[in-house]
Amino acid sequence: MNLMKNKIILMMSGQGSNVRAICQFDGHYEVAAIITTNIETYQSLRNDIDDNIPIIVANKKSYHDQFEYALLDTIRLYGGKDLKVLALCGYKYILSPMFLSCMNGSDIDVVNIHPSLLPKYKGFYGSRIHDIVHYNQDEEHGITIHRVTDDVDSGEVLFQRKILMYDEDDTAWIEHRIHRLEHAYYPFVLDKL
Repeated sequence: MNLMKNKIILMMSGQGSNVRAICQFDGHYEVAAIITTNIETYQSLRNDIDDNIPIIVANKKSYHDQFEYALLDTIRLYGGKDLKVLALCGYKYILSPMFLSCMNGSDIDVVNIHPSLLPKYKGFYGSRIHDIVHYNQDEEHGITIHRVTDDVDSGEVLFQRKILMYDEDDTAWIEHRIHRLEHAYYPFVLDKL
């Protein structure tokens, strides 16, 4: 019986709620590292995440046009040859074709979670989506977990879950409901890759 767990690396720019959910999930993967572009979340992550999981702060401004090369080096260093998945968790930057080609050439799945039912609200991110859903009085909303390609938010859909919207839902409540879906399902989908 093979007890080896798949290695994954998490990349984030936000507050890290999906990262926390993934790290707390007892799945068939091992979080090899967390890369964050948000220095302000480092300490709270460090307090919440197992000390054995490295958290790397990647400052995009420090690297200028070399940022993705630095990311690739970091991913290779912490993921090694056993890395299976690079999971984006509220990562706000668009990855270049060069970066994605390097990942795909290494047989590394790059996946993202999007807080809408793609293709609806493609290219939007964060609470802006929930503002639009509320403003448009959408009847349903949800999450999409998909593979990342050169075409933003257009990769193969791995999973979608929808919820019905209610008249009394305000933007904050919509965001709360979507976060609950993300935390419940993203770890499970990653576990199946």
